[in-house]
Amino acid sequence: MHQHQLNLSEKSIDIICPVYNKQDYIEAFIKSVSLLPAHHFNIILINDGSTDNTLQVCERVLSERVLPNVYIVTQPNGGVSAARNTGLDLACSRYVWFCDPDDEVLPEAATLPDFIENKPGLVFSFSHDRFYVGTQRRVKVMHETDECLSGEAYLKNYNSFGRKNDITYLWNKIYSREAIGQLRFQNGMTYGEDNVFNVHFIKRNLLKNDSFYISTMPIYLYNKYAEGTLSTSLDENKIADLIEAEFAMLLLIAIVKKNIIPEKKRSIYKVTKVIGNKNQRAAKKYYFQAHKELNLRLFPFTGLAEAVYFVCMLTMTVPLMNKALKSAGKL
Repeated sequence: MHQHQLNLSEKSIDIICPVYNKQDYIEAFIKSVSLLPAHHFNIILINDGSTDNTLQVCERVLSERVLPNVYIVTQPNGGVSAARNTGLDLACSRYVWFCDPDDEVLPEAATLPDFIENKPGLVFSFSHDRFYVGTQRRVKVMHETDECLSGEAYLKNYNSFGRKNDITYLWNKIYSREAIGQLRFQNGMTYGEDNVFNVHFIKRNLLKNDSFYISTMPIYLYNKYAEGTLSTSLDENKIADLIEAEFAMLLLIAIVKKNIIPEKKRSIYKVTKVIGNKNQRAAKKYYFQAHKELNLRLFPFTGLAEAVYFVCMLTMTVPLMNKALKSAGKL
């Protein structure tokens, strides 16, 4: 194992960033975090066995800049979950922030230590900017208000099946390291690991008051790429991970809500769409089979979008529908 000597000292926030074959993106990320005050932030880069020039780029950038708070750890490739777990094992500060190497942090993040210092909360969820690389379009994804919620209230208002979904995001949150405790990411999981981690974090802190702080302040730039998504790199393992993440979410919501039939149907529709992007026949099979296994009726649909999708699925015209939506800027 190649490892830079780590002399981590406790600060306000440890940023943990897993990196695998991101030679074209990691420099921009490092430059963005270099603007954060070094006396408040540690940046831990976990090079997860990259086979390109990722490590060389990291070392070059660090040699060109004075960044005493940036650390590189190289380990054999074990996947994003294993890399984040390594970062958690090394972390020593009060809070932890999980970032991705092809994104950037915003300048406003420099004020985070002062912002969270005197506020209640075991996790802080912030607004973010979303940049669609293909169309060069940038939008602000804003929380509607600043509020502090119990775990139960957060789950009811911000779960992945509602309009204000926040639970599936990892990188817009600052977590109390003490509240994380021994919780770790599920090794081997390649999709939905963020979702599952948040599900277990919420479950650990569900009944605690004032544990989830929602803020309108933007701290992160999420770069959304057309390539490399689940739908363009589909395999059976990723579908299995997605279904597992959805099931974990449903079990959690069932704790605070008696009737989760609408959530079950939205979950089936979500997974069906992902499968349908690559294999219409497999999507159709899953859709009907999932309804049967969960003892759900096909009708009514969750909304007009599912009704349209259902017709296209039966007529094997999903690709035409997706092409039309993409042309209209709706996909």
